[in-house]
Amino acid sequence: MPWAAGCVKVAYQTEEHGYQARSFEDAFINSNKSELKRACAESEVLGLKNKDDIEEIDTVNIFELTDRVIDKKSDFAASLLYLGLTGKADWVTPEYISKGLKWISQ
Repeated sequence: MPWAAGCVKVAYQTEEHGYQARSFEDAFINSNKSELKRACAESEVLGLKNKDDIEEIDTVNIFELTDRVIDKKSDFAASLLYLGLTGKADWVTPEYISKGLKWISQ
């Protein structure tokens, strides 16, 4: 379909900080370890279970940690957005999302 050329962009998780993420959640956690630990300590992040496990973020496999701590993906994502928009957190956007947003803006 020549008319669709340049109209579709596939963006997927890429390796960052020595880790290849498999989902938005583990890509986000990998990019925001310190800020996420702080926000969880202040009980500001929703959609989590086993919240105390976030303290292990620097010493465990992030994919496994994500499976242990994410309870409701939509609540988790919404609380991240809320904290970012209200200035209560200074999140780092995973690289694959930044690239996709840059493509959309062009």
